[in-house]
Amino acid sequence: DDDDETAAAADPTAPERKKQEKKLARARGRLLGHMSKRHLLEQVLPTLLGLKLQLDGLRSPLVADLVATLKDVLRTYGADVDGVLASDPHLARELRYDLKRARAKSVGGGAKAGGGGKTAVAGKTAVAAR
Repeated sequence: DDDDETAAAADPTAPERKKQEKKLARARGRLLGHMSKRHLLEQVLPTLLGLKLQLDGLRSPLVADLVATLKDVLRTYGADVDGVLASDPHLARELRYDLKRARAKSVGGGAKAGGGGKTAVAGKTAVAAR
């Protein structure tokens, strides 16, 4: 610490340099966040959608966990996900409905939202029985 203080006293631009380093660190953080988001939307999300189609075909119980993950991505990135979900409009509607139902349930509309879930499960059971 003594060396830093001595260097700061000898270098009058040290405080300015520290400010610039902090700004650079914040900009780097924003850039990495943007790159991470872009990677998720362009690479990971299409892979998850393809996996969902395969798991649906196998009637795997893992579909529920995958849909929960997709709902979380939709909740986090919202409108940015629309472009990716355009390839599967049915899934987009389903995820938005589930997200809306979850929000209503958390606000206090649990009874109304719960009834909708039973209907959707019964509809899927009827489709699976065919």
